[in-house]
Amino acid sequence: MKKPIHLSFCVLLFFSLCAFQIKDFSSGENVNIDKPHPGNLYVAGGNITINAPVSGDLLAAGGNLTVNDSIQEDVLAAGGSLIFNGIIGDDLRCAGGEVALASEVWGDVVMAGGQLTVGKNAIIHGNLIVSGGTIQIDGSVMGEVMLASGDFVLNGTLHQKLEANCGQVTINGVVEGIALLTAESIQIGENAVFEDQVRYWSQDKNLDFGSSLKGGEAVFDENLKPERKGLKIFGFATLIGLFWYLGTVLLMMVILLLLMKPIFLKAARVGLDDLGKTLGLGFLFVLGIPVLILMAFLSLIGLPIGLILLFLYTLIMLFAATISALMIAHYIQYKNQTIWPFWQVILIAFAIFIGLKVLTFIPILGWFTLAVIVLFAFGSILRGFWKSKSSAAETL
Repeated sequence: MKKPIHLSFCVLLFFSLCAFQIKDFSSGENVNIDKPHPGNLYVAGGNITINAPVSGDLLAAGGNLTVNDSIQEDVLAAGGSLIFNGIIGDDLRCAGGEVALASEVWGDVVMAGGQLTVGKNAIIHGNLIVSGGTIQIDGSVMGEVMLASGDFVLNGTLHQKLEANCGQVTINGVVEGIALLTAESIQIGENAVFEDQVRYWSQDKNLDFGSSLKGGEAVFDENLKPERKGLKIFGFATLIGLFWYLGTVLLMMVILLLLMKPIFLKAARVGLDDLGKTLGLGFLFVLGIPVLILMAFLSLIGLPIGLILLFLYTLIMLFAATISALMIAHYIQYKNQTIWPFWQVILIAFAIFIGLKVLTFIPILGWFTLAVIVLFAFGSILRGFWKSKSSAAETL
């Protein structure tokens, strides 16, 4: 399977944002797209319905998303309920509480969520990577399938390799490639067909495959026994941990934007007019505050102040990438000479944040680039803050 597929898509998204191409954005409590949309579409809202074709990419975030028409390129979506009834011309990446795919996808599919369903009429022409509580595949997958879930049910047809790591597996469909099954319990239905080798691990070492084996044999493999170490994504061992982290980041972005929107706007205007000064201020903040904290600790009188500064500094540095993403989003907005709605800024900043996290996967150069971006963000915010204070003083 193509492991870098998540990272590649995030990098592509990040650079497309930085190219200042985000113009076609819709938001609101209820968003309906009823006319054909040329180019890429970016949308956020409580309830989103796509009833017309989109000739580019679709990036959507909301409570409920229903896509009833075709998307010519990629789809990146997140929400409580996601329903895809229209043809997707390239890759699909999505995460939601409930995800239902009922149409064709001509590229790869990456899904995560609580309940995931690939409908009877759905055809995935690429690979399928999926993680969730309950996964049911009733349609066809032309590429390889890799999945992890509590429960997995196959009623459809898999044309290549299947690799499943689950709590319970029920096979009542066709697997044409090699099957690697790891589960506490494996159930083989009457309509199950394996046309190649099967390797499995379950509590039952002598699993009865009946007449399902058509092109190979089934072998119990102790090496497939799960080690319970988990898959790490961005340093998190569980999908729940990852969602918790991203949810915290999203919440912090909302709080920061509510409290500091005027400062971000001014910082975007002044950040690049003297880049050396901006980076210098950022460098002074990152390295200078620890010196002040140390000096406060050396004085008994200043100890309480030192503790407060240490707490605030630690909190700021923990969310350095979050703050930097908001700063970059405001800079893009300034370069576009427009004012975006509140949730558009949040959505763009969140996508940029993912791009910044991807940078950390690049040894040395990635971390160096992230450090420069953080210094630029902090320096810009300091200059924007002083600009606000100066403007207020002049008004008085």
